[in-house]
Amino acid sequence: GENPALETGFEYSSNSGVSWSEVATCKPSLQEYTSTVYSSASCHGIINVTNASTYRIRAVVRNATDVYTNGATASNATYFIFERLGDSQ
Repeated sequence: GENPALETGFEYSSNSGVSWSEVATCKPSLQEYTSTVYSSASCHGIINVTNASTYRIRAVVRNATDVYTNGATASNATYFIFERLGDSQ
C-alpha cells in the first residue's frame, strides 16, 4: 500500500476546546539527513474570532510517528503569528 504523507496544520475551537475545526493543512517539505527526516512547512489561515475568551488554536501533525517539534527562546523554530485584521460586522 501507499504510505500516507506527513501533514501539518492548525485547528481552532470556538467553544473552549470541546470541538475543533480545521483551518489549514499543509504538506511539508522533507529532507533526510543521517537517518533523520527533517520537515519544514508554512500554513496560513484566517479565523473570525467572535469571543476571545472561548477561542483556542492548536498545531496538528498527522500521519507521523516519533515526531519531535523544535523550539527555542532565541529564534522562531516553531511558532504562530497572530495579526488582528479588524472588527467584523
